[in-house]
Order: sequence, then C-alpha cells, then structure tokens
Amino acid sequence: MTKDLLEGIPQATSVVIDWEPSLTFQQYLAKDSFGRTITFYLSQHVSDDKDMPVVVCIQGSGARSVFTKNENNHWCGTNHDDYLNPLNGRARLMLVEKPGVTLFDRGEGDASNCSQEFLLEHTLERWTEAINCAIKSAQKLPGISKEKLLVVGHSEGAQVATHVAFTNPSVTHVARMAGNGPTQLFDLLLAMQKDCALHSKDIPEDSPDYRTSTMATESVMHYWNEIVSDKDSITKFMAGHPYRRWYSFCSNSPMADLLHCSAKLYMVHGTLDTSVPIVSFDVLLAELAAHNRLFTWERIEGVDHSFNVMLDDIFVESRFPEVVQRIVDWFLV
Repeated sequence: MTKDLLEGIPQATSVVIDWEPSLTFQQYLAKDSFGRTITFYLSQHVSDDKDMPVVVCIQGSGARSVFTKNENNHWCGTNHDDYLNPLNGRARLMLVEKPGVTLFDRGEGDASNCSQEFLLEHTLERWTEAINCAIKSAQKLPGISKEKLLVVGHSEGAQVATHVAFTNPSVTHVARMAGNGPTQLFDLLLAMQKDCALHSKDIPEDSPDYRTSTMATESVMHYWNEIVSDKDSITKFMAGHPYRRWYSFCSNSPMADLLHCSAKLYMVHGTLDTSVPIVSFDVLLAELAAHNRLFTWERIEGVDHSFNVMLDDIFVESRFPEVVQRIVDWFLV
C-alpha cells in the first residue's frame, strides 16, 4: 500500500485500455473508508488539455466486470459507447469496478457463479461507499472539474446512483433509467401478484394450484421475514441473490433519498418494463411532484427494461442510445 493511497490520492496503474485510436481508459486504485482497494477507470482523449466534468456510469445487477474482451480479443463493455458518443470529449466517463469483481470477469446478471468476496461486499451501503471513494479520489486528479458531476445508473444501478447522490453533496446531477421508486420490496409484491394472476387465470378456484393476489403477497412477506431473520446470509438465496443483498437494497427507498437530496434529477422508464413495473415509476413521479421536488422525466411508450422496442418478442430497435443522448445534453447544457 502506497503513502498516496493512504492519504486518499488515487494511484494510476499500468493498465491502460485502448478503447479507440484517440481515447483510452486509465485504471486507478484508491482506498475507501472500509480499508478496501477500489478500482476505477477514467476516460482520456489524446487532446484533453482542460478541466472537464465527470459522468459516473453505474451498471446494473450482477458480478460482471466493467470491461471484458470479445471473441476477437477486443475490449468491450456494456453500453460504454452509448455514453462516450454523446459526451464527445466534453466530459470524462468514470467506471467503477464492484468490490469482489476483477477485470474480465464475465458474471451473470445475478450473483450466481461469483466470488465469496462479491457476495459479502455487494450491499447498497458498501457499493455506494466504493463509488463515493472513486469520486472523491478522482476529484484530486488534474483535469477534473468539480463544478458539475453526473451520476447515472440503469436498473439496480439507478437505485445505487440515487443513494450516491443522497450521500455525496458533490453530485450535482443524477439520472435514473428503469429504476425502482419505492423500496424494491414493492416491486417484488407487484411481480408476484402479476405472476399469480397469469398462473391462475385458467385454473379452477377449487384447484390446489389456484392462487389469489393475497396469497402472492403472503408469499413475498414470508420470504421477507426469512430474509430479515438471517439478513447477513450469503448462502441463502432468493431469485439469484443472497439474503444479504436483498436486505440491504430492499431496506432503502430511492423515493426517500430523492426527497432529501438537492441534485438535479432526470428519470426515464419504459411502459413495457417487466423487471421494474411502470407502476413503481408512477408512484415515484406522483410522490416527488406532491412534495414540489423538481425533476425531468420521460415515460416512454412501448419499450422494455432496456429501452428496446419489441414486436412479438423480436427485437426491433434500441432506444437506449437516444435516451442517454438526452441525459447527456441535459447535464452539459
């Protein structure tokens, strides 16, 4: 451990990712308040010679590295170009590696086949601290403007981005894409009730397989009581994630966070989202408006959780790049 790391100064490593001819990502290490070494990356254009704001992109659930390599051994990542293209050298893109994930890890969208370290580390509080550490460290580097800072996240990343904005006053803008509004427990209740209605639609009421919406709610609450009783378990799982993760994330309400943070807010949701129901977005919209919380919002008809247009379960087009373009323009105006 170097003296700089102990003093909160990030350490550049020998890892430099050549993304395109004129753009690279420099890897840095920093030490957070839990004593962990946090890995993050900052984009750098060859011609960058002035201070620029930072856009922190937070990925969704799972233990996948922010960078992997494709079959041709070329660097790749999830939607990085969707951010880099609209930024067009006007801001630096920051990517933070989840604690317990190493470069090139190809984790799934859940916590299956991941390291024990990740299972222990991936709570809302500890992931938020890692990102805040990266932000604080990056602000000590030359070429970084402190005047504006955008934190943007999709899906689970939207909840994390919100909590980062709530806990870090240096965040001036927060953008949420397809994220939950109330606690995620509310989304689980809605999902179970919907599945129950679909499953029981053609089943006689006197059949043992028939389920009511109340029974669906009872099932979710039963699971929740089990999670609460063993809230730190990394061996007991529900829906692909350990109890430890569920307790941490479900105990937080993004709606409450947003009512108590001053960052400018942009939020987007698709009406055909089956992962985070549109009702969750509508509840958030109504609650924030009722409390005079200023925000920019988009409710996009006919797109799913990833802002894809689908026709008979066949992909037609992605609206994700244009959504990110509008968010970037809103931030850099």
